[in-house]
Amino acid sequence: MKGISGISPILAAPGLEELQLSRAVALAADDPRRIRDHPSLQAFGWFAEDVPDKVWHPVVTEVAKPPARSMHPEEWFANRS
Repeated sequence: MKGISGISPILAAPGLEELQLSRAVALAADDPRRIRDHPSLQAFGWFAEDVPDKVWHPVVTEVAKPPARSMHPEEWFANRS
């Protein structure tokens, strides 16, 4: 989702199970804690190809969840019955 200014609306989703950030994403200081403590979030990853390691690595470490799976929409919909 290009152009988002933060992930707070995403973290408000009560049924969020996996979150995969892609490239540079603006995070608030408390977002890593909110991701870690989200009640339904089971997996998290960050494809941080254009983000310095000193930025993304501490976030992934603090969240400490298994990596999110990458899949095409067709695969995701096929698994939802």
